[in-house]
Amino acid sequence: MVKHINRALPAKPHTAMYLTHKFWGRKPHNVVATYINTYSQPNNIVLDPFLGSGVTAIESLRLKRRAVAMDLNPLSILLTKVMVLPVKVEELDRAFSRLANELRDKINEFYKTKCRKCGAAAIGLNFIWSSKAECPKCRASVTSISASKRKEERSTFQCPNCASDVVIGETAPKELVQVQYKCLACGAGKKKSEQAPPSPDDMQKIAEVESRPIPYWYPQDKFSYEHGQHFQEARNLDNVSDLFTKRNLHSLALILDAIEKELEGKVGDVFTVVFTSCLEQASKLNAVDLRKGRELQTRGWTMYRYWVAPTVIERNVWDAFEDRYRKMKRAKIESNKQIPKVA
Repeated sequence: MVKHINRALPAKPHTAMYLTHKFWGRKPHNVVATYINTYSQPNNIVLDPFLGSGVTAIESLRLKRRAVAMDLNPLSILLTKVMVLPVKVEELDRAFSRLANELRDKINEFYKTKCRKCGAAAIGLNFIWSSKAECPKCRASVTSISASKRKEERSTFQCPNCASDVVIGETAPKELVQVQYKCLACGAGKKKSEQAPPSPDDMQKIAEVESRPIPYWYPQDKFSYEHGQHFQEARNLDNVSDLFTKRNLHSLALILDAIEKELEGKVGDVFTVVFTSCLEQASKLNAVDLRKGRELQTRGWTMYRYWVAPTVIERNVWDAFEDRYRKMKRAKIESNKQIPKVA
């Protein structure tokens, strides 16, 4: 006789397998596992007709059940397949090394800056962009990051010069206000990235990238439904490409082109997920925290829509891609051990 679950099941932190890719609404793995253990036996078939992030299918296989899962979303299928199919970590490391040898220097060239301590070439890791508007009273240029106090209204700030209210709307233009970098010559930024205002060279680098065409495919789909109505969750954005700065779009297109041309099979699928998982971090959705004590830290993608915050981080794409690969590697080490071989 089945002893039903009649108690609350506190969620545990996600393990490495569930930290490879953002997915809204991911269920706690330990709660799902408890239900599978309670209402099925080893070798039973567990059906999940709405796969989502894959937690039910993955936990079923981990607990030695058989799983039948489906979803209309192709990303759901890809995420689950990548996690349950065994891939040798050595193969993944070799593939990553190939991509790094081909792409790392090309991409870092887009983010090159100068070390403010020794003057040597440095690599920009994060670039802080802040919306700006003119103070109606003193005519000073006010950014959302420089305002001395934020009013209760979301778009109203206080001018740091004259304390007048300044409205900085969602469509206000943004300017680069800070560069965070590391220097390979003197070691500045090795433990914690150095921070400095942008230099004329930084602005020239951005202008050069803006003038270059992107020679690789990238999405130019409009944020609209089939009948032409604008997608309500992406107001103030016209195209998918508007989610990225020009140099980040260029860098991402370069990585995707290399993955599609050079990698295939299970290894190719793994790196496709690594790529898609870094899109959020490389986009304008990566908001900056302006709360006291957390200034200039990333808040990530915090809203369930395509919202570009007043102050955002433009992250070095290669740095984001490498970070996501490290997370994927940990996940595959874990899944290779815990999930029985799946055909």
